[in-house]
Amino acid sequence: MLRFEPHACTDVSGFGLAGHAMEICRASRACLRLNLSRVPHYPEALEMIRGGATTRMTPLNRELVAAQLTVSAEVNREEEGLCYDPQTSGGLLIALSASRAEELVEELRKSDCPQAAIIGDVLASSEPRLELVKSNIML
Repeated sequence: MLRFEPHACTDVSGFGLAGHAMEICRASRACLRLNLSRVPHYPEALEMIRGGATTRMTPLNRELVAAQLTVSAEVNREEEGLCYDPQTSGGLLIALSASRAEELVEELRKSDCPQAAIIGDVLASSEPRLELVKSNIML
């Protein structure tokens, strides 16, 4: 990763994807738009959320980002809930130049990380913001 000159990196753990993404937004005073159709997850995760599986931290993680969060209409409740779930596999959220992103993903996939994916864009913003969207369009 360091060879690709990342601008930011955080582990995705107890604060869930949204909480850790918001850390990057706040530190950078930027907007991060996450495309939930591109976020890798276990196939059963959405079904488990739909069935009511949750943790004590899930609603607290949502509260942590709520004031600076926008969720588009096409994102369903389960997909949004996945972003607050603290039960992660310890993946990394890496921000780097868009021109280097695909190259890093290819290298990670070759290095036994098949779930590596480009899941969002960093946008200029006067205030830190997190946007959750869902689109089949490549970012």
